[in-house]
This record gives sequence, C-alpha cells and structure tokens, in this order.
Amino acid sequence: MQESRRTTINAVARAAGVSAKTASLALRGDRTVSNATARKVRAAADRLNYDRLGRTLPIIGVVTPLMNHPFYAEFHQLMEDIAARSGYTLRIEPTGERRDEQTVIDDLDRARAEGVVLLSPRILEVELAPLLRTHRPMVAINSTMRARPGLSTVNFDQAHGERQALDLLLAQGHKRIAYLAGPSSSLSNRVRQATYESTLRKAGCFDYRLIIEISGSAPASYDFGYTACKRLLELTEFPEAILAFNDLVAIGAIRQIEDSQLRVPDDVSVIGFDDLDISRFTSPRLSTIQVHRRAAAAEAMRILIALMNDPDKTPEEVTLPTEFIRRESTPQMSVRAAPAVGGTKLSR
Repeated sequence: MQESRRTTINAVARAAGVSAKTASLALRGDRTVSNATARKVRAAADRLNYDRLGRTLPIIGVVTPLMNHPFYAEFHQLMEDIAARSGYTLRIEPTGERRDEQTVIDDLDRARAEGVVLLSPRILEVELAPLLRTHRPMVAINSTMRARPGLSTVNFDQAHGERQALDLLLAQGHKRIAYLAGPSSSLSNRVRQATYESTLRKAGCFDYRLIIEISGSAPASYDFGYTACKRLLELTEFPEAILAFNDLVAIGAIRQIEDSQLRVPDDVSVIGFDDLDISRFTSPRLSTIQVHRRAAAAEAMRILIALMNDPDKTPEEVTLPTEFIRRESTPQMSVRAAPAVGGTKLSR
C-alpha cells in the first residue's frame, strides 16, 4: 500500500522512457502522444500500480500563509505559469487559524502532490524533519531553514537591501529613524528588525521608542501603517524617516503623514519593503527594498521539478540579493535639512 502511494508520474515517466509531461498527456488520452508511446506509458503505470483515476496533470502543492496578500499572490501566479508550462498543475493551500502547516502538508500528501513549495514557512525544523522522511520533495522560500535531504531552500539576503536604505538615510543626516514592525512570528520581521537595530546602534542613534509593533493578530497592512504612524507623529519629536516592514504598511504611513498636513519626504521620509507593483503608483512613488520574487519562484520550481524527477539529487540552497530602490518618498538631496517642525502639535 505504501509503495502504491509513493508512486509518482515521474516514476511512470522514467519507467516508460519519456518526460513527465508526455506521461501525463498519455494517461489523459491526449492525441498529441503517439499510440506506441501511450501504450508504453500505460504499461509502465500498470506495472507500478499508479492510480491515475481522477488525475489530470501531476500536482505540485503550495503551502501559503495568505491567498489574497499581493506579495504571496504574485508568487502564486508566477509558479502557476511555470507549472503549466512544465506539465503540472498547482494546488495552493492556505494555512490559517484552523490549519497549521503540518496539517496542510499532510493534506497535500493525501492528494498525491508530487512536490511541495513552502512559502514563508513558520513550521519549526523539528516538526518538519519527520515529514521530510515520509513526504514528497519540498522547497522552502523565504525561511531560515538549511537544505537537507528532501528539502531545498530559496532565500533572500534581506539585510543587504535594508542596510543600503538605512545607510542612505544616515548619510542624508537622518538620526530619528523609526521602524514599523511586522508580526512577531514572522521570520522576515526578525531579520529586518535585527538589521534595523544593529545598524542604528552602530551609528549611535538607536531609540527603542521609535519601534512600533503590531498588537495581537492584526495584519501588517495599510491600517497598521496608518495607526502606527499616528503614534509616531504624536511624539514631541517625531521621526525624520520611517522604515516599514512592507510596502502596505509604508503606504498606510504615507496616508497618515499627509492627513496630518505634513509632506513626504520633506517632513518625513518613508521606505517600504518588497517592491510590490503598487509601490510604483503611489503618490509620491514609494522608495522600497526590492525582493526578487520572479527569480525566487523560478528557482524554487526548477529545483523542485528536478528533485521530483531525481529524488537522489543533492538538495540546493539559493540566496537571492535584495536591493534598495530609491523613488520619491526619500529625498533626492545628499544631505537633509533640519525639519521645520518638531511634532504634529506645532503648526507649520
């Protein structure tokens, strides 16, 4: 029974001497596959007890924190396009309050997914280890995990782009630089906040009062950026610059600044993170730290498909750079003039 469950379309393809896409098309009865090839594929499937009932294309599973968040939604679309071109179908399963990642992975295994992508996983390595011994190959995107048998990784050098942004702000004379944090459970936030703190401590201008953290389970989105920025602007000396956990938080902060009758970047500079498409269409256009999602999706799918075709293949670790993209929400001058006011309670 266990052997039948583990049989994949790739095993059938290897036994028949064809590609996984050809094997899948043959089992679907596609007329582009010759009769001779189709017979070989069906014979191989029968020998391996491959259960193809209800199957169309072989499945690649994606475990995602959110379905409608623009950061993850772009990943979904990019991987779906690659999967379709490679002869696979993508099954996207969100985690949430009712399902943890381990449960979702088990569900995908029961659905006979032949490989799994973990997007920004929060599952502990000790919890993942036994799953790697019994489940399909996996690739984790944006994690702190190390590659091991059954698991490859595609990560971002998040600190690099962030240091570029902070170095620019410091060179422009900014001293009071705030950080609007992401969820405490977010691995990305831990890296970003640690980079923020270490960079400003080294520059001698770290102030813990300028870190605003999310309370409870509130998402790191526009509303948090708007309300968190309001708290900053109520300080006697409000910040000269704000680094946000992501672009959505940054856009919320920009709206609060403008609603407070202040200007970006004349009074407060704002920098986001992720370089979502919307960041190029805000007013002013948002300076942000670019995360190369297209390259990450392509690398993850390349690695996963290779592992599905050859389970003995050595796992890979890929680290992609991040880059600060300077737009209109940060000053173009090399040194910033002193702020005109010390807080929102003073009139201009």
